[in-house]
Amino acid sequence: MDEDLDVENFPTQISEVVHAERNNLKIEKLKANFYQIAKKALERIHREMISYLEEGREDDWMYTLSILKKCKNQLETLVNMRIKKIFTMAWAGDEDLTNLTPEEKKLYMDFKDLISKFKNTVMGEVIAEEKFEKEVEVAEVVKEETRELEAPEEKKEEYIEETLQEGEKTEEETVLLYVLQNFPRAFASAERNYRLRKEDVLIISKPFGKAIEDMGFGKIFKLPRL
Repeated sequence: MDEDLDVENFPTQISEVVHAERNNLKIEKLKANFYQIAKKALERIHREMISYLEEGREDDWMYTLSILKKCKNQLETLVNMRIKKIFTMAWAGDEDLTNLTPEEKKLYMDFKDLISKFKNTVMGEVIAEEKFEKEVEVAEVVKEETRELEAPEEKKEEYIEETLQEGEKTEEETVLLYVLQNFPRAFASAERNYRLRKEDVLIISKPFGKAIEDMGFGKIFKLPRL
């Protein structure tokens, strides 16, 4: 989809790339130098915006600023979608990395290493057993951690909702959350509803992710920088 992508046409073509990624369950193929092209395109648009400002061309400056914001938003959307897919690939052991850029291949290996360490930490030798035995072990860990929480269930849910809302008020660091088991209810925020189902992968605020992890319903991973 991106084989003709270049700095000159980046603002219009990035929308097409995002559209293709959103409508494909599998990860789309990108040029090996896609992120270099994106960086150069954003730098060029920023330079144009500054030059218009210095020349007093307010209309051109405002228009270029809107283009810059749109490109940044589109690129962030694309990166978030691909991060989720790459994490799922690493978790599932999918080793077909044909459609990944060099930066994403490194991210895949980082995720794979983190997942392996996590499994070894919480499950030990169980990772070599049958899938049923692994799920029983995870369920026992979650049950034990949840028992340690003395607050009634309603209070736990209130705590998570408050944590989610607090994370949205500030620009908290985001993390990747892998859901270990279904959570009994959804959480409403200012911008979206969260319904946590087993094996879901979400990019959320760190406080909210930590709260879910502390409850035993998920595991958070720090997002490596691309």
